[in-house]
Amino acid sequence: MSISTKTTWLAVGDGANAQFYAIHAIPLRLTRVPASALKASRKTTQGAEHKPQSLHTTHVGGGHGDHQRHEDVFVEHIAQALDAAAHDGEYDEVIVVLPPKALAHFRKVVAQNVQKRIKKEINGDWTHLAMPDLERHLAAELP
Repeated sequence: MSISTKTTWLAVGDGANAQFYAIHAIPLRLTRVPASALKASRKTTQGAEHKPQSLHTTHVGGGHGDHQRHEDVFVEHIAQALDAAAHDGEYDEVIVVLPPKALAHFRKVVAQNVQKRIKKEINGDWTHLAMPDLERHLAAELP
């Protein structure tokens, strides 16, 4: 009788960077999922509704709305990447780590296919942590 093991991913992101890791339980360690790094660029954060603005308009308006919109579009790319990976059977469950605003938007746009695979959601920005620090933070969050 074979024992089936679940593949669990850790998705760590913010409004500009994301990386997916496979979680290995005993001992707890992470490995990067190949070709899973996402990085925001002007191309990836311009939605179909993007309208060019003059530099003056952006400067006068502060550009904060544009910045938030770009972050939201990037979070949508994270959700889409997780959905594609779920459809391909690359993971069974996922732990999602995003800052509060990004996590709130993620919850609005995540596909049902991914939603049912979410094991845990963590409010935080872990994108700039080194691998040993990621593993320590994750260990502190798991039962």
